[in-house]
This record gives sequence, structure tokens and C-alpha cells, in this order.
Amino acid sequence: LFSDCQSEAIPEKITGASELRGIVVILVDSITERIEILKSISYRAYIPLLIDARSGGDVAIIYALDPRDQDQVAKYQKTLETEGVTPAPCANERQIPIIFQIVALIGQLLYLFESKKVWKFIEIPINYEDWPSFSISAIMARVKSLFEK
Repeated sequence: LFSDCQSEAIPEKITGASELRGIVVILVDSITERIEILKSISYRAYIPLLIDARSGGDVAIIYALDPRDQDQVAKYQKTLETEGVTPAPCANERQIPIIFQIVALIGQLLYLFESKKVWKFIEIPINYEDWPSFSISAIMARVKSLFEK
């Protein structure tokens, strides 16, 4: 499906002068950075899809939208309002299952987009707050011990 496409990580600050093209996936830590990226890509004909993944603590949310569509951009902009919002805690090993879920869902969104499925503003919440807590270090130690016998 994506065998003929190219991807590129851009390890630099995105501004209004940035020359982005194609699908844009946002994986940044601040709302301010998201606002700047949105300003640089909104209503550009050559950017058909924006995916924004956010996580913190035991929750995450993924947004997908057509940044050329005024209604979708307006809806997304409302998610960037931060008044009265407490910042989420930084990631640690407990968030690894959420990160795997985010990656899988981004892959599914890319597949749906490329397959030309019906497209609209998409919001996917992920909540692991009530899931049992476990330590990746403890799991890895247990797996290692199985191979040492």
C-alpha cells in the first residue's frame, strides 16, 4: 500500500516558512508547537492529512483531520486551547503500552486515508487509567530469566 511513498522526519522547529508536503504526523510535547505547525500547514492544497498524537500519564488522544477543510481546522483549533488545563505528566515505562497503541492507530489512520475511506474529523481517546499497573523492567527480567535456565 505504501511501498512507493517516502517518509521524512524533520528534526527542526516548524515555522510558517517551513516547506511541508504530504501527510503530516505531529509528535511534539507542547500545544505551542502544535499551534505553530497548524499555522504552517492549514489550507495548503498539498497537505491532505494531519495526524496529532498526544499522551501523558495513563491517557492519550489522537486527532486526524484534513487541514484544508475549514470546519475540521476550527474543530481541531478548539483542542489547542489550554486555559485551565493541567499539563500531563511526562512519559515513563508505564506509558509503553499506550505508545504502542498510538503507533498502531496512526498506522490504521494512514491505511484508511490511503484506502480512500470516508474521511472526516477523527478523535480517538485512549484511557489506561483503570488497567493494572505493571513494570516493563520486571517483565523483561522475567523473560531474561526464562532464557537463562
